[in-house]
Amino acid sequence: MKEASERNMRAGCLAVLLMLLQTVEGVTWKVGDSAGWGLGVDYTQWVQLKVFEVGDFLLFTYNSSREDLLEVQPTYYATCTTIDPIASHTDGNTTILLSNSTSRYFISSIPGHCVAGVALEIQVGTPYLSPSPSPAPSSPPFFSPATSISTSPSQSQQAPPLPSVQTSSASQQFKALCLTIFLRIFIPLALLTCT
Repeated sequence: MKEASERNMRAGCLAVLLMLLQTVEGVTWKVGDSAGWGLGVDYTQWVQLKVFEVGDFLLFTYNSSREDLLEVQPTYYATCTTIDPIASHTDGNTTILLSNSTSRYFISSIPGHCVAGVALEIQVGTPYLSPSPSPAPSSPPFFSPATSISTSPSQSQQAPPLPSVQTSSASQQFKALCLTIFLRIFIPLALLTCT
């Protein structure tokens, strides 16, 4: 009798875990919005006021005959170095899962494109563990002054405007909160109880 009760409890624990994991989904951020990935977009400006969280996705859309996408180490990002990338994509429609809390660096390997601004640095945070958005990433040192952003002292004292696109819905935020609570509290307790 005791063994049947323990099996039922384990099955219940597993069922609850699977249901919660299936209901949480991240935000898909289309890099560069309607312009996509390529020349003529200020990615330093695009990334501002966005909060990237574990479980979100980056969608890079680009003309694969004129552009590509490399994920690189921070030192290669800063110098627009295209050797030894972490990953290389040429499909024109690349989706990247933000699977852990870290900085991520993306550049184009097309000659002249990275130094012209086809480069993106993002900070990925853990949902609901960071109370404020990540600071805006720095531009690679090769960007021209025309692509830099300046703020006057009066602007820096004002609260930043709310993001207008690609924000999590209240439902997605609630699901992410539930998953975070579940993963941090209930799974360890369930594992202790179910073993």
